[in-house]
Amino acid sequence: MGALVLVPQGQGAGPFPLIVMPASWALPNLEYLGRATALASDGYVVVSYTSRGFWDSAGQIDIAGPDRVEDVRAVIDWALAHTPANPHAIGASGISYGAGISLLAAERDPRIKAVAALSGWADLQASLYSNRTVSQQGVGLPVGAGALTGRDGPDLAQRRGAGLPAASCVPAALALMWPRSMRVAPRCCRAMRSTTHCSRRTRPSRSSTSYVAPSNCC
Repeated sequence: MGALVLVPQGQGAGPFPLIVMPASWALPNLEYLGRATALASDGYVVVSYTSRGFWDSAGQIDIAGPDRVEDVRAVIDWALAHTPANPHAIGASGISYGAGISLLAAERDPRIKAVAALSGWADLQASLYSNRTVSQQGVGLPVGAGALTGRDGPDLAQRRGAGLPAASCVPAALALMWPRSMRVAPRCCRAMRSTTHCSRRTRPSRSSTSYVAPSNCC
């Protein structure tokens, strides 16, 4: 895992609060260099890491899958073992893709006490397809950037080869203020150019490459 690790200097032996920062889609850990440096100066241990499958991080790309959450947990384990991080003061923060991963990790790992999610998402499907309108452009740029900077996982490679949008059924991130008893259902409408898996009644015109999914789709 490619990572940038910063520890407070000249502030004693610690322990210090820990902040884990997953990088945005297709960006390296240096994305947070400025903010991480400032946080370390303020007394935080900071681990900014490149998400799995991109740049110098091993593995393959998927879309906010369970391995991404496990990566956050593994980074926390490593930081507690190798830095003067406080196990009772752990937070996660990120931008965009990193924000969503931070929220998902906080829902799974009780050691994470706070999350700063910037330009994040709670429903990845809705974020990519605003107003319930399926659009090739909604994922075209992210998928293209991923191809240039990383290595596709099997699901993403299959969708790219089939010409399908890359967004799949991804569980919605649970916002920390929601009760744990509240069920958040993912949108499982997988889009194709002319139809959806859940309905074949809505089709675009021949000149169109996007359409509004039917209301009963998800």
